[in-house]
Amino acid sequence: MNKIWVIGLGPGHMDYLLPIGLKKLKEAEVIIGGKRHLQALEVKANKVQLKIPLNETIDYIKDNYKDKQIAVLVSGDTGFYSFLDTLKRQFDSNHLETYPGISSLQYMFSKLNLTYQEALISSVHGRSFDLEEMFDYKLVGLLTDKKKNPKYIYDFIRNNGKKAKIYIGENLSYEDEKISIIHTDHEISDDFSSLCVVVIEFE
Repeated sequence: MNKIWVIGLGPGHMDYLLPIGLKKLKEAEVIIGGKRHLQALEVKANKVQLKIPLNETIDYIKDNYKDKQIAVLVSGDTGFYSFLDTLKRQFDSNHLETYPGISSLQYMFSKLNLTYQEALISSVHGRSFDLEEMFDYKLVGLLTDKKKNPKYIYDFIRNNGKKAKIYIGENLSYEDEKISIIHTDHEISDDFSSLCVVVIEFE
């Protein structure tokens, strides 16, 4: 019986898709993913756009995966706040086969030549997270979203009387990639891409 392949796409650009992931995508009959991700793929498979809410997509997978080899694309790494959690609630684990990717935070730390084994790594992207936890760490990496963006993180740090250097990564791995550095002693704009990660070094 076919298994559902869950494939981490990496930070975005196809250069950072791992070879095993690309191999599986070329073998798949159906690939499900976001519009931006599907457009970047040059494969023979039928491309099916992920829809929100996810019920329709889940139903499509349930109706088809036994007869067709389906691959599901997820942003970044499969193991870090990805669609894999949702799939595991809908399918038995032995019906899934996972191929990890490079997370945008991994990419960002590499661009900064920083290691992250002692860092707090988390996400405020569409989820609750107690930002006060940051203050227990010297180094922090966060996925952000449109509302809880770099300015939101910056304001929280300043309002709590802390000082830090904040590295802001926008559109990582794409041609319009931008990495900015701002210290909390200076002002910050509120004009950021929706695709942002931040790395924070506390003093």
